[in-house]
Amino acid sequence: GGQHAAASALRRYRDAAAARDAPLCFTVLPVLPGTLEPPQLMWSSLGLVSPPPTEVVLEHVRRLTEDPSFDRWAHAAPPPAVFRALYTFLEERWDRLSEADRAALRAAPVVPAAGRLVKAGRLFFRLKEDLAPYMFEVPRAFGAHDALLRRLGTTDHPRAEDYARFLAELAAETAGEPLNPNELGAVLKVVRLVAQDLRGEGPRRHGDGAATAGGGGPGGEGE
Repeated sequence: GGQHAAASALRRYRDAAAARDAPLCFTVLPVLPGTLEPPQLMWSSLGLVSPPPTEVVLEHVRRLTEDPSFDRWAHAAPPPAVFRALYTFLEERWDRLSEADRAALRAAPVVPAAGRLVKAGRLFFRLKEDLAPYMFEVPRAFGAHDALLRRLGTTDHPRAEDYARFLAELAAETAGEPLNPNELGAVLKVVRLVAQDLRGEGPRRHGDGAATAGGGGPGGEGE
């Protein structure tokens, strides 16, 4: 992902993007250099749309997230800056997105973390320990976008069901391929955390039940 749309050709203004909108569409539309950008008063008559249409931005997100690594990142701005611009755009239009578009965003790796893109559902606002390369705390650079990240699947901290879903997804993603030592170490941590959570839930449920039973006894006697 991250490749610029080809710009070495004559194009109509309506088929290009203003320089200020480059983070929103540079893989889909050629971006006008400042020297070729007309006065803003003429944009409407020339068909230059700013910001670009939502479908263009969603296609841009799809292309950017095809490759979770940044090996081919070609834009001048770093990934966090580009994705902050995308988050702002999506926040303002979330209510107008279709359910299919929202689901696609939740399923895609749309958050830069630890040098790659990860799904928002594998980010948490608090983590007890380092679970890289699979789960991460929300980078500080995106703290202003917590509402959108929650809509995309980020939660405060992982629960047993989050760990279980991750393990199921990992099994499907790796298709039986062996894990490297770092990956295996992270998986073992997750398994241990699942066991800890399950052990922790037992006493709480038992305590709740005991309290209910104890409260019911005196009530019954009073009746």
